[in-house]
Amino acid sequence: MEPVIMNFDRSVKPPAEITAVLTEGETVRYCFSNGQDIIVFTDRRIVIDKRDGLLAARHTLTSVPYKSIIKWQTANAAAITDAHAVLEIWTLLDQYVINTDRSLNLQPIHQLIGSGVL
Repeated sequence: MEPVIMNFDRSVKPPAEITAVLTEGETVRYCFSNGQDIIVFTDRRIVIDKRDGLLAARHTLTSVPYKSIIKWQTANAAAITDAHAVLEIWTLLDQYVINTDRSLNLQPIHQLIGSGVL
């Protein structure tokens, strides 16, 4: 299984393309972007919007329900030399490696996933 590696550097508001696919009552908790791709953590799942092409016109939406996660770990940037924080998520089919800017605290996301999985 080849991991899906993504890099995000800032918090953003979820775009309309994402909010349009949320279910009734589902709420966005966190949303990050790198200027092109977007990852959204809701109270029920993770939605990944990968944009391809020169103009990022093609969108591939992936939904990862928390109940499908079998393992996860976070590593917050601790030292001055740490360039980023990392969230790793494993499902039966995929592994996701999410690198974020060192200023983004992943502890609340770790707790959010835990509340959805456990």
